[in-house]
Amino acid sequence: MARQVESTHAMLETLTYQLTTMTTEQANALGGDTALIKVQATKVCRPRHPPQRRLRLRAPQPLHNAPWSFSSNMTRSRTGGRSTCSC
Repeated sequence: MARQVESTHAMLETLTYQLTTMTTEQANALGGDTALIKVQATKVCRPRHPPQRRLRLRAPQPLHNAPWSFSSNMTRSRTGGRSTCSC
């Protein structure tokens, strides 16, 4: 990581020196170098790990053991609370 930061910094220093010492016509030809430094700086400075995805909250599900819910072949009495098979 430090190697990449140092190389980007060196390229930026070289480009800055070239822009200050060249004439305007010569400096206009440095567009490709400017784009290259921009891409390299973006790659070096981006985070290595993508951000964690946030979990979506789901709507509450109905309770399966509520006294008003019935399964396919099980019945629940409201008073006793015990399941009896209707087989």
